[in-house]
Parts: sequence; C-alpha cells; structure tokens
Amino acid sequence: MQPTNDAETSAAAAFDCDVFISYNHADQSLAERLSRRIRRYRPPRALGADLAKRRLVVFRDTERLTTKGELSDALRERINAARNLLVLCSPGAAASKYVNQEIDGFLTRRGRDGTHVVLAGGEPSNAFPPALKARFNEPLYVDLRPVSGWWRWRRRFRDESLRLIAALLEVDYAKLFREDERRTRRQRFLAVASVLVLAASLASAWLVQSVPVETWERAQVPTTWKGTPLLPIQDFAVNRANPDIVLFRGFGAEYAAHRPVNPIGILGEGRGEAWRTEFQRSALQHLQRADAAMPAWQPIATMHFTVAQDLAAVGGSGESDPVQWGEGDLYVHAFMRNPQQTAAYALSLRYAGRNDSGATVRVNVPIAATPTDDPFDLDPWPAGELIRAGALPTWGFLRGSLVTAWDTKPQPLEFRLVDAIEQFQEANDGMWHEAVVLAADPDFELTVNGERFAPDDYFDFRDWDALPGAEWALPRAPEVNRIGPFRSTLPNLDHDVATLLAGRLELEAELDHSITHVVRETGPGTIEAVTATTQFYDEMTKLSKSRPTQYFIRRNGGQWSSPLTLGLQPETTVIDVLPLDPAAQHVLVLTDREGLRSSDDAGATWRELNHGEAAFRNGGRMSVVVAGTPASIYVLVNQDDVQQPNPLYRHKHRTWFERLRAGLAEQLQK
Repeated sequence: MQPTNDAETSAAAAFDCDVFISYNHADQSLAERLSRRIRRYRPPRALGADLAKRRLVVFRDTERLTTKGELSDALRERINAARNLLVLCSPGAAASKYVNQEIDGFLTRRGRDGTHVVLAGGEPSNAFPPALKARFNEPLYVDLRPVSGWWRWRRRFRDESLRLIAALLEVDYAKLFREDERRTRRQRFLAVASVLVLAASLASAWLVQSVPVETWERAQVPTTWKGTPLLPIQDFAVNRANPDIVLFRGFGAEYAAHRPVNPIGILGEGRGEAWRTEFQRSALQHLQRADAAMPAWQPIATMHFTVAQDLAAVGGSGESDPVQWGEGDLYVHAFMRNPQQTAAYALSLRYAGRNDSGATVRVNVPIAATPTDDPFDLDPWPAGELIRAGALPTWGFLRGSLVTAWDTKPQPLEFRLVDAIEQFQEANDGMWHEAVVLAADPDFELTVNGERFAPDDYFDFRDWDALPGAEWALPRAPEVNRIGPFRSTLPNLDHDVATLLAGRLELEAELDHSITHVVRETGPGTIEAVTATTQFYDEMTKLSKSRPTQYFIRRNGGQWSSPLTLGLQPETTVIDVLPLDPAAQHVLVLTDREGLRSSDDAGATWRELNHGEAAFRNGGRMSVVVAGTPASIYVLVNQDDVQQPNPLYRHKHRTWFERLRAGLAEQLQK
C-alpha cells in the first residue's frame, strides 16, 4: 500500500468524497463491508476534537453507470472528485476492464499519491490489475483474503481496515490503533457493566417483589442485667412520643429460684430429727405387718391442733394471752412402695378458723402426697391452701397432740409458723434483685413524677404501674364479657349488644350460641367488638357443626357496623380490638386462634397481619401495644417457658433496600 502524502491541502475542498472503491463484482461483499466500516468509523476524541468530528465519505458504484466498454463521463467525474482510490485486487479484478480503466483514470490525473491496495483474493502474482502493475513495481497492500475461523477473520478485518482508515485520515496508524483499542476496551467495559446493571436491576426487582412490604421484626429483649440472669420478660412499655424507646421490667431468675414458694414456711420444732426418723421407722414396721392391711384412705396418724399467736413463747410479755386463730385435724396417710419396701406419705386436713379480717374460714384439703419422704413436710402443701385462704397468721404456733395407729397414747407436737419471705429478704441483703427496669436504649433516662432515674438506677424503680399513661403505652387487657352457650332465649346481655343481636340469632333448640363482648378504653372514647358464634347439633350424625361466625365493631357508643368479613375460621373469637389512629379508621383486632387482622377503612375490608409468624396463632399468649403517630405496633408472645426468652416483635414497613436484602438472604439460605 502506498502511503498518502497530499501536499495540496488547499484543494481539499474540491474533492466530493474521500475514497472511491474500485472492485470487481465478485468482490462485492467485501466492498460493501469496507464501505460500511469506513463510513461509520468515528475517530477517537483523543486524536483531537476536529478529527473526532470527521466522517469519511465513500463512493462505490453499486451498479454500472453504462453498458459500454468505456468509462462513462459520470463515473469519470466521480473518480476525479475522489481524494483517494481504494482498489480491491483479485484475479477477477485483474481481468476486469472497468477496474483497469478506473485505476488508469485515477493514476493519470492524480499520480500514485492517494492509491490504496487491498488484496481480496488470489496471490500478488495474479491479483494485481495490469494498470496497477504498470505504475507500481511492488505495490504495498492490505491483506484481507479470507482465513479459516470466524474470529480470526473478524480480528484481521478490524485491524487491517483500521490501517486503511489511518491512511485515509492521514494520521499515524500506531497512534490510531492505540487510541481505538482503548476506546474499544472502554466500550466493552461499559457494555458488560450495562448488562450487569440490567441483570442486577431485574434480579433486584424480582427479589423485591418476592418480599412483602410489611413484616414483623424481632426486637432485642434483655435476658440478663449486669450479668444476672432474668426470667423471660413479660412486662414492657413503649414511649408514645418516640416508639423506638422501650422499657422492660424483668424479674431476677436467681431471686425467683431462691424465694420461698409460699409466704409462710412451717418448721417442726420440739421433737427434732430423731423423733421424725423414729416415726418413719415405726410407720414402716406397721405397714409391713400382715395384719396392717387397711384401706388407702385410712390415716395411720391423727393430730388435733390449734393455731395461735403466743407472745410469751417468743420472749414477749408473759401477761399476754395467746390469740386463737382456729383449730383443725391433720391426717397422715402412708402407703407401701414395692419392691423398695419403703413408705410414701400423704396428708389431708380439715380446718376451721378466721382470717385477718375476722371472717370465718373453713378449709378441707383432700389426700395429697407430701413433696418429700418426710411425713410432716407441711410446706408448701397443705400450708399453701391455708395461706391462700388467709387462715394462717404471719407468725405463731401450730400445736396439738398426735395419735398413731401403733400408739394410741396422745403425744404433744408443735410446729412454729415463720415468715419465710421476711427471712429470705433479710438473708438476701441485695444479693439478688427481685425486679429491675431496663431500657432498650442504654443511655435513656427515665422520669416518673418528676424523679429522674439513670440507667444504672433503674433497679430502684419498682412501681411499674406508676409509669404515666400519657407518656408510656403498656399492655392493658380490655374488658371481656363471655356469655353462653344459650339456645332459645337471649341471656342478660348489655342492652346495646342485645339490640344488635336480637334479629341476627336464630333462637332454636338445636342451636348453641356464644357471645364475646370486648370493650377497650382508648382515652378519648371506647371501641367495642362483638363475636357471635353459633353451633348446630346434628341429631343424625351426633356431631356439632359450626355456623358462620358473626363479628361487629363500633366506636364511642355509636352505630354497630355491618357484619365484618374477617376471613377467619369458624368459632374464632375476637379477644381484643385496638385503634391505630385517633379517629379509629385504622383498626387492629386480635383473635384467639388466628392472630391479627387489620383494617384501613373503618372495617370495610380486612387483611391478615401475621405475615407468616406461627407464634401469633394463639392470641391468648400475645400482649399488644400501639403507640405513636403513625402507629407502631409491638407484640410480646408469652411462651410459658422459663428457659426461653419471650420474643418481642415490632411491625415494620420495609424500604426497597431492606426488601432487597431480605430477598437476597432468603435465596442464600435455600
């Protein structure tokens, strides 16, 4: 290929096109491809702003302008108006009159400058036209002959055509190649990045769509306080102004483990452990005797006793008379345990006395086994029964005489009543804390009735119910009235409820109705919910079948709603109703079997709010708190397991990014 060296820059404007392509029609495909490549090429910006704007103009005779053997005037004008001539050489081109005439016409007018040669086929010996060989001994050429392999041919065409373009643009090929490679790499990078961004966008959109907007987020619940384990949290409060602030009241696990079960412990005194051991030995011998077969309910020992407070017996004034509380009978029962050949004991009790207020108290305790092998282990049972009845003083004596099956002579026996709680608290001396208050924010200062509590002083705050209701929302149980089952007549219902249900219940002998009326005070007013459940007894199948359950709500004593469509299973009962805004247009209901339902249009439509949380099915275990504007909903689930913390959930509207992260985490777990 002859490099260009156009010194006549002033004549540049006389050229209508940058390059005229001369070729044989057997090479038309390559000519078309080269034409597109040259016309569409955009020089890199790094070569200069003016050059970057330049576009090469190409002329290619797509069809012969004349059928004669000579070049037409129009075609000759096109050749004369071209700055460069590009010849596609091949055996067919070498034999073509037209190609030779075009070469001869251009070389005659312009000379060798501006002539560029492409070897399209054949070999140099048979591919160069005679007109070209007449002017060039060994013309330089660009080799674009076909090669095997699509990728190799594509790479060759790109590089070699760029060599032609560099000559046509009159720039250094090495520089053009370098800048073109850089641009190509940038374009490829941007293309790959665009594909990745598009793929990531589509994947993100799919992940986001697969994750619901609303969810229940587990909140952090304290399990220890200063290294001391706590029982599962059951009490919590949410700040109304800032629902992110949550207080917890926890009870010390160590305190609960060491605290006596009952307020009063009963300890044997006056006889000692030796006497107890002798009693057990005698009882076992009695049971082992062949003639001792007796019904299990027949006692082996009976003690008639009195309960009194005696100041003289504890070092008080000897002039004070004992204060009598009551009297009763204690029965000791014993059974053989085979094959161990040991005795097990049980107790029963009858007692008549008074309580602190002077009212008569009667307690009859049936036979129940003692918690240990001690026949006189009265604590926690049956002492607990007497304590709950208020029939024992906080201190005093239980005195009487004991008659056994093997010794009918009455034996005096005495027990001392002790305030075990007081003794425990004295012995504890701050070792374990009964209750502590903790904040989710470790820096939050609590103010109650003008008194401020720092986080480290929360354990001194014990009056949990003193938290101001205007500042703190606590779980408060609503008023719940359950009536039924009833059949043919309405029972004594609230007047408004009776009016509501008068025309809605079929009062027939085969139908059992149950009514649950929930009333919740909301501060400025009330909100109520009624559940009416009906069952039909089928005489043929002897089975009860549930009729559709009816639900109603009303606000501030106004009109009852039409029957609500909550989408619940039959016999599911609404056990709580809470407004989520002051006007109660947004309402939340808690059910006993299917968790939470909410409405955003005053009860016209309802949706499930469990979001897949299985723990929400049992509404009776849930404590719900609503605080703040817009409303934040907290739910604490009581699992009745002292070994596991009670989970606390907060209802959350997730952002797009949070949904994406949740969807990605879900896919990674699969």
